[in-house]
Amino acid sequence: MFRFTLRETVLIGVMGGVWGFLELTLGMVLHNFRVPYRGILLASLGFFVMLTLKRLVPRFGSILLAGLIAVAIKLLAANAMIANIMLAIYLEAIGWEFICHFLRKRSLLLTIFGGIYTGFVCSSFFIIGMMLFSGMKWEQVYKMYRSQAEFFTSYMPQGMDPVVVYLIFESMLALVFVSIAVRSSDRLIKRFTRFSGVPLTKCSPETEHDINIL
Repeated sequence: MFRFTLRETVLIGVMGGVWGFLELTLGMVLHNFRVPYRGILLASLGFFVMLTLKRLVPRFGSILLAGLIAVAIKLLAANAMIANIMLAIYLEAIGWEFICHFLRKRSLLLTIFGGIYTGFVCSSFFIIGMMLFSGMKWEQVYKMYRSQAEFFTSYMPQGMDPVVVYLIFESMLALVFVSIAVRSSDRLIKRFTRFSGVPLTKCSPETEHDINIL
């Protein structure tokens, strides 16, 4: 069972709503324009929002609850891949909860583990979703990846599978985007603290009662 103050509960609701809104609106735009690596970009934005939430509400479980809100908002999108996307979003929330909770004060480790986990979820659940929820076979998914990897064909050493190169590049891109997310969250916290004179992670007044959630 999670216990949060009223202030923390509101912050969880707001930040979870922001994440869900980004998935619903920006995700649709990126999908319609066929933007490459859109999953990594969206996930990195989500990581930025959730890391900032964890610094606002450092209690364990804040990202888990925000993930539920994001998934609920994503339900508004009528998409054949919606089940896979919702599962991927919440698996991101579960992994990010542990990563951000225990590593939020260690930027390097936070970037490394956050980037690796984000890249893994984006890549693996695209493949799983295509095979389980869209009924595609591995050969079809492989051809789809290969068509997206044609850009790398002229730049990679002979004998290397372009799909492998594509996935490696996707993982590196995840590390870069998550690194930007970590630095951006750090700057946001510092600027707000400098502007307001009140640390964002300051505990709520003792007179504010905890709210039991789940």
